Amino acid sequence: MGNQLALINFLEKWNIVMSYLSLTSVIIGIGLFVYHRWKLDRPQKFKNVYDYIAQKELKIHHRFILSWGMALFFFSNTLAEGWVLQGLSFFFLRFCVASLLASILVFAAYSILNYYYPLYQQRQLIYWRYRPRICPITGNIMRLLSEVEEDVYLDKEAWDGENTFSVDHDVWMEDETGKICIEKYSGFVEASICEKCSMQTSKVFQEEIISPTTAFSKGELLKHHECSNCKARKTTVHTIRYTKESITVFQARLERPLFQTPNTAKLPHMNYYH
Repeated sequence: MGNQLALINFLEKWNIVMSYLSLTSVIIGIGLFVYHRWKLDRPQKFKNVYDYIAQKELKIHHRFILSWGMALFFFSNTLAEGWVLQGLSFFFLRFCVASLLASILVFAAYSILNYYYPLYQQRQLIYWRYRPRICPITGNIMRLLSEVEEDVYLDKEAWDGENTFSVDHDVWMEDETGKICIEKYSGFVEASICEKCSMQTSKVFQEEIISPTTAFSKGELLKHHECSNCKARKTTVHTIRYTKESITVFQARLERPLFQTPNTAKLPHMNYYH
């Protein structure tokens, strides 16, 4: 009888703790959802939304799933109280079943998220990156410059980053005032379709220059890809365009005449008649 009373008192305290922990997990999940919507919907620069989606959105989704998985685990440990009163072995059995249910929920949600999210993320990144910018001075829509046009506004450091494909830059211009807005993006964000599993989860994890650019020839770059789903790897070869210094040297050599008329005034006088 004493053991039964001790078990009842233990289960009462256990249920209270599990109920509070379950409620806390639900509140954390709701808080994560509210924080996520606030980060997307608040007035801000489009570049900030892009950075949040690229760097933090997936982590928020993972934490949201984990919080609801923990809520299910804690809540399941308060069920079937009459069955658990039969002995501690049933208590541990309920604990194992609750752990199993929570693990299945989290694993299934993670699998679905990892399968469908990369394509959704890619679409969102494209939308926020190329959504027309508004000039803060005139309120007019700014124009995205082409690769050739934007080179005028990039410094040497930006050129070097683009040549190695580690970073990319978008230059927006307001034609009326000439105001320029330069945005920097990572060259490793975009995912491609994996040739093995056909999912859009293959990303660049390393780059290697095998031949640098010169004044007369372009360079070559190796990009090593890895699929986050099936871990398959592949290597692609890319051409590195000329650097600013190479183009300047090349243009200077082109502008120089192939045959220069010597300055006869500086040549020594030679008598060819004897």
